[in-house]
Amino acid sequence: MKLKLVIFGALAFTFVFAGLASADEVKWGKLQSALKQGIVRNRPEDVKKALIPLVNAGGKKAVDIVVGAIDKIPGMQDQIYWMLVSAITTITDPPGIDALADAIISHKGSLSRDLMFGLQTNRSLEVVALYERVLLKCAQDIQKMAVEQLVNIGKDECVESLLEGLKSVRDKLIKEEIVIALKMLTGADVGTSYRDWKQYWDEAKNQGLPRPEGEDADNSGFGGGFRTGLSRYRKKQAIGIEGLGPLAALVITARCDNRSGSAICFDQLEATLSQMRIKNTVIRRIKFEEKGYKIPKDTIAVFINCVQIHPHCVCPTCEVGKTKHNRLYP
Repeated sequence: MKLKLVIFGALAFTFVFAGLASADEVKWGKLQSALKQGIVRNRPEDVKKALIPLVNAGGKKAVDIVVGAIDKIPGMQDQIYWMLVSAITTITDPPGIDALADAIISHKGSLSRDLMFGLQTNRSLEVVALYERVLLKCAQDIQKMAVEQLVNIGKDECVESLLEGLKSVRDKLIKEEIVIALKMLTGADVGTSYRDWKQYWDEAKNQGLPRPEGEDADNSGFGGGFRTGLSRYRKKQAIGIEGLGPLAALVITARCDNRSGSAICFDQLEATLSQMRIKNTVIRRIKFEEKGYKIPKDTIAVFINCVQIHPHCVCPTCEVGKTKHNRLYP
């Protein structure tokens, strides 16, 4: 029996996988019906019972069923929505990964971002192929997520995918992001052209990627025994801020109530800054936007917590859940 803990932002779901069932053994129609009924009745436990054999089986059929169910979830059923996203993004078999890539590419709205967000904890090599497809075919925000997650996986195959992106992507900003990512992974700096990077990698790949200096095996440390939990990509971007000395950081956040036992603030950057011994001040967004508010003079950096929007949103002209999933709509 295999226990898998699926963590998505501040939400955690536990799924028990008792051996993998073959696709021929799965009763697809029955599971699809059970999943639908669990969603209609808003019963997370029933949804989870249907999800377990679907995720066990994997493959295109399982992904299509789950993604199709996500598309039809009634508004405001956030717990079930994230349960489905978190479960389906644990799939690692190539046909399932390919179907996930199809879903991300074909969905132009929030679901693409949410699936990419869910995939952050999937560090299988199989998912590298998904990120390459996304990098070549999706919008800029999804492309940036793909670049970041390729850096976080940090394998030789990721360099190959980034090189393919550097060769084929036309967006100047994404090309710059790819070059930065290649520098992070290889420790080299050979300019910005695909030809130069390809030549470098052809000569260097037999030696493999260097282990980043001062980095723990799980890519979560700042070096010197200090651990932040930041991904490799985010850590590289943050290097240096721990040396700010007496200067301070300002953290902007929104009111963060608990709902269904789960916090809806995904970041809590003030906690990370405090662990790094960086002086910081936390301020609510509504206070920050008051006329006359001035950022403290000793502030060198401003951080913004990612907070899921609920009815306490301070936007006076926005509606919560106008369509579904508690998102803001002007």
